[in-house]
Amino acid sequence: MKYLLISNNAYNLGDIAIAESTIQHIRSFDKHAIIVLESNDPTTSRKYFNDIEIIPRYFGNSNVKLTGKLLSFGFVFNNIGLVIRTFAKVLVIYIASVTKLRILMPQILKESIAADYILSVCGDSISERYGYFLRFIEIDTITRLNKNFIIYAQSIGPFTGRRVKKWAKSSLSKCTLILARDEKTASLLHEYGITAKIELTADAVISLTPDNSPRALQAIEKFSIDRNTIGLVLRTPILSNLTEEQYRAYLESMTYVVDFLKAKGFKVLMTGTIPEDCATATTFLRDFSIDDVQVLMLYDYKPSEAKYILSKLHSIISPRMHPVILATSMLVPALALIQEFKLDAYMKNIGLSGSSLPLVNIDKKLLASKLENLLARRDQYSDIIKGHLGALTKLSLRNAELLNSLGSSDLQLNNTSFPLVSVIIINWNGQKWLKRCLDTLSNQTYLNIELIMVDNASTDGSVDYVRQEYPVVKVVKSPTNSGFAAGNNLGIEAARGELILLLNNDTWAEPDLVQSLVEEKQRRNLDVIGAREAFYWDSKKRGLYTTPIDPLGHTVSLYPSGSKPIKQSFYLSGVCILFSRKLYVDSGGLDPDFFMYFEEVDWFWRLTMLKKTFDFSDKVQIHHAGSGSTGGKKIKYSLFLWRNQNTLQMLLKNYRWHNLAWVLPLYFLQNIFEIVFFLLILKPKIAFSYIEGWLFNIKHFKRTMRKRRWIQQNRALNDHEILLRMYHFPAKLVHLMKFIKNKGLL
Repeated sequence: MKYLLISNNAYNLGDIAIAESTIQHIRSFDKHAIIVLESNDPTTSRKYFNDIEIIPRYFGNSNVKLTGKLLSFGFVFNNIGLVIRTFAKVLVIYIASVTKLRILMPQILKESIAADYILSVCGDSISERYGYFLRFIEIDTITRLNKNFIIYAQSIGPFTGRRVKKWAKSSLSKCTLILARDEKTASLLHEYGITAKIELTADAVISLTPDNSPRALQAIEKFSIDRNTIGLVLRTPILSNLTEEQYRAYLESMTYVVDFLKAKGFKVLMTGTIPEDCATATTFLRDFSIDDVQVLMLYDYKPSEAKYILSKLHSIISPRMHPVILATSMLVPALALIQEFKLDAYMKNIGLSGSSLPLVNIDKKLLASKLENLLARRDQYSDIIKGHLGALTKLSLRNAELLNSLGSSDLQLNNTSFPLVSVIIINWNGQKWLKRCLDTLSNQTYLNIELIMVDNASTDGSVDYVRQEYPVVKVVKSPTNSGFAAGNNLGIEAARGELILLLNNDTWAEPDLVQSLVEEKQRRNLDVIGAREAFYWDSKKRGLYTTPIDPLGHTVSLYPSGSKPIKQSFYLSGVCILFSRKLYVDSGGLDPDFFMYFEEVDWFWRLTMLKKTFDFSDKVQIHHAGSGSTGGKKIKYSLFLWRNQNTLQMLLKNYRWHNLAWVLPLYFLQNIFEIVFFLLILKPKIAFSYIEGWLFNIKHFKRTMRKRRWIQQNRALNDHEILLRMYHFPAKLVHLMKFIKNKGLL
């Protein structure tokens, strides 16, 4: 196979690192592959790659005079020659691609025709800050040749202009495959309506094999790099998009960093992956009279060598992404100065979102705190990175797996392999549960995830606590306590995910919970999947094993009993369930009139009538305390009120009239027996809750009938088939027998 890697920048070690990683990936499954690299400076690129063919970059940017904004008047004025040459090249490449006349074809087109796969390896240049329009022209031209065009592990966007978004949609939809290296890119691509196959992966450089060559070892010795050395990367002003005042403030903050680190007894080593950054570092040291700091030009080394060199640092402070990736993929902690979403996304993916600051308007007090943590918690940060690196490396290597799979005739790319999962947690005065719940969700091996907490008018400080301690969590505030169903509906409205995971706040999750649920849902082709419950404080004790109901709508709690098989559940507990947004919307979702309890029973009854499939996971469990929002499992008036009014609503909506004719008399007769029972044990308020449940349903009868009409018109399964799936013994009698047994009355 022949692979053409296009749009590589020989002056940026980050881009070179992507190319080296991509070549490693290709060689991992095709040792005899022919690889051609398009470079803006072939001579410089040959310092890094001496075993592949290198051709000149067609849309080169050598000698470009950068200005603050791309395509501004100042940019065009300063680069009028480049602009004219580029326009002429666009014209030539267009004519050549249409006419197929080889005499007109530049080398890039000839190589594209000869190649089996064309891979764009330009890192992040498909955005409004860089030459996105040249990338679009390349895609439009090469795909006109009916060639496989793959965007390999890149960040794309954001785009703001309507015309640019339209162009992005048109061009990017022509690609064979887009490998998005972060969830933000994947989300933007879907947002723009791009129809190409989109797969979530991770930066290719994460899986780059380090090289402890003699040159790398010499660099470590020359610059005396050890665990007392902290790397510092400066961003050149011309590529920072900052005003002069903002940039000056940024440099002053960096002098503070240098002084702070020295005062703590650490050695500072300036470094950079592009010549401009290293030149800026040299100027910085001169202008601020800093004499005892050296500058390491990382681009003098191969990326794999640079990775090994950086592995010897204590930590690194950088506004650039690839110095951070090269270091952290060797478990070296980082403090990131964020200006673009790609670095922010990466820091979240390695679990260090708390070790970052915005590049603009750096707060000195906050900076000092971040530095203190970086120095004091080095080993802890390394362990956090290690906990996330396995999943990230797997995603990085997935680039190679997907590229290799393109050659398979039975390939069925699935752009939902790693869909965005929105985890929605309903909270009402549950602050005591939130730390463990959110900590375990923040450390999931599944990376394409957003966390949403819907707060139902808590008064215990939950909202402030989450906003301060977990800024990554999106908080949706309800002005009133709207209940479980309505609260989840608010969360789903605010969610961006293709998949929704409903989760109770009084739970904690194993690191692979989300990943395992997504994979098993896809493997078993289920519409909804739920995690089995384990007890909160004792992982070995299992909770509900299966969840049937009887014909009167009452649930039966069945727990594991040896190895006996138990019939299929009628519903899944709402403690932890995963499903698609589309399914939820199409089926009507949880009924907001169900304040609490039985809302999931009602929904799954409806799903059953619609012939949807659901089941508990074979392996996944969620640790659940139970009654985290209701305050325990004592006999409570509100608990009985909600259950009584919701059960009757559910029966009225879901049964055909001829079955309601016998179900309702039995239901009311059973209610009367229970009213008498609670009066006898001196619980009159509980007894009255049954009557209040009846009155609620009388008051809302018309609204219930409107819902009933939709359900009955859209159902695909009759009542007979529904009844066959139910528990054929009175659930209340089962509970009474358990009560008598537990009280020792037998």
